[in-house]
Amino acid sequence: ATGERVVAERTPRVLVGGPGSEWPALRRWGDSSYLEERLGVLDSVYHNTAPTFVWENPDREMGVRLGVGARAPHTLRDAVPARDLFSGITSCANASGSAVEYLYSTLQLPPSLAGDAPISGMGLAEHHPVARGVQTNLWLGGCGSTAHPHFDVSHNFHVQVVGRKTFELWPPWARLHMYPFAHPADRQSMIGDVVDNATAFANSGGQVYLPTPVVVKLAPGEMLYIPPFWAHRVTAGQSLTASVSIWWDSPEGDWFNAACRVGLPPGLMRSQPGSQHRIESLVLYVHALAKALGAQDGASARDLVRHYLYDDRYSLIEADLRCKDVPMNWQDVCSPGAKHAQPPSLSPPNWPGRDVANEASSDAWAHYAQQVIRALGPEGTTAQTDAPPGKVMASGSPSHRNTTIEHYVAVRRTLLIDYMEHVAGYAVGVARVCAFFRVCGGLHLPEEKPAGLPT
Repeated sequence: ATGERVVAERTPRVLVGGPGSEWPALRRWGDSSYLEERLGVLDSVYHNTAPTFVWENPDREMGVRLGVGARAPHTLRDAVPARDLFSGITSCANASGSAVEYLYSTLQLPPSLAGDAPISGMGLAEHHPVARGVQTNLWLGGCGSTAHPHFDVSHNFHVQVVGRKTFELWPPWARLHMYPFAHPADRQSMIGDVVDNATAFANSGGQVYLPTPVVVKLAPGEMLYIPPFWAHRVTAGQSLTASVSIWWDSPEGDWFNAACRVGLPPGLMRSQPGSQHRIESLVLYVHALAKALGAQDGASARDLVRHYLYDDRYSLIEADLRCKDVPMNWQDVCSPGAKHAQPPSLSPPNWPGRDVANEASSDAWAHYAQQVIRALGPEGTTAQTDAPPGKVMASGSPSHRNTTIEHYVAVRRTLLIDYMEHVAGYAVGVARVCAFFRVCGGLHLPEEKPAGLPT
């Protein structure tokens, strides 16, 4: 089936002449009155004075506790007649200057239009092994409205129906400076958002740019497969655009929760919040996890924490996240060259399969770290080699097999970094996660100037 064969590669692919090319929607949806009649009133229409839309979840912990968010959030309006959306898109395309208002709408494909875009025959039947949690969405936009660079954890088949869209795609191993795990704009790039802020850009040393993307221009009837964890920026054409995305759960989307089910080492679970014991426990556990990213010793572990956590996710927004709010006792624990006194022996919880006799042993930290690594997907995952007809979007990349393995390695690294942030949030509180990685990542003490990002 098409879905099973394409997703095995984990490589973006444009499919021409697939099931979407025969949809009745291609003949019908170009008539906006047809859509107006069947859509009626829309539950959600997004408005912005700028063309780029940054998705936010204000319930994320940093939003609730620190009041942070994206720099230019859009507004959401409900109960908007479809005809008003379409006329607004036309007005936007013809407007200029400050009068421009950008709009787009996304909703689950309603029953009134589902018959025009059937997903049967696409290899995505509910019983299909790759098609858990299928969700079909309708996207309406135009006037150059743009979804900010972000990634999803689901598989995505995007079928263009009306107008054209441009997709810019980056693989999971590209360095995009994603927002922190607990930030309302999690899974979205800070580049083009906070980097527009002069102070943040100066702190970065002026070295923060989006890597060169793979560019796909999608025409009506064409279908693009976007693998999970592939970042993408999507820009609509000037006239009305309508498309359908088919999302379904990926195995990678389950790995983070599997890692969290491993549980935490007793040193973190039983130490008092804010105590020296807890900070030392967190440092030791983060360093054990860092070995999965290639660290050989404490110094290289600090370098990896600095690179993947502080530099990539926190340095650009350190003022917002109170990175300099560092308790004085952290400096003794986290300064480069500090020798950690091993925490006292603690009896581990009575968990099946856990035989950790002594918390003071470095093997105990490695035990939990290895359990987490095993939860983050199978080691050395490979893929099928029978590629379906289509345009391969990874021009110049390594072989199919190596690219697929590189995908899984990069996804596991991303999830491990998320897990480190999650554990640090538990141990020191979300308000001090940035401070922990700033100091305990082997960087500078609070009074020193922030370091620039590595090239």
